[in-house]
Amino acid sequence: MPSWSRMAALTIAAGLATAALAPGARASGDEKVVNTVRLELKVAGLGPKGCDVEIKPGHAACRFATVKKHVDPGGKLPPLSIVAESVGADHDCSFAITVTEPGRPPKTYRRGLPLSTAKAGGKAPTQSLTVYVSSPTLAAKESKPGARKR
Repeated sequence: MPSWSRMAALTIAAGLATAALAPGARASGDEKVVNTVRLELKVAGLGPKGCDVEIKPGHAACRFATVKKHVDPGGKLPPLSIVAESVGADHDCSFAITVTEPGRPPKTYRRGLPLSTAKAGGKAPTQSLTVYVSSPTLAAKESKPGARKR
């Protein structure tokens, strides 16, 4: 075996040994981040019965309690205050917003933002996210095959 092959094998073995000794070890700056997100949701094109909305984490590195609300036909929902936690290296938090209108299949929209880290000794920052979505009825009208686009 040539000497460069032995060196490569030793380097790989050393890397595996280090990873085995410190499971869950993370690079500095990779700690979890907690923010309060002020989420404003506006739904366009609702029918007379409004819709139901479910907001849950969009991926495993983002954590918060699932929120379920009913939206009146006007399409505006009061701002929601969500305490979100991100454990990913990029501090990204993704929201899976499912809009369900009576008699229509649910439509899921995904929106996200990177969470800000808190200043030393400070409290968790508050961020705002405004999301504009179409109701399933309006989305179905827009995606009909053969529909003319203007």
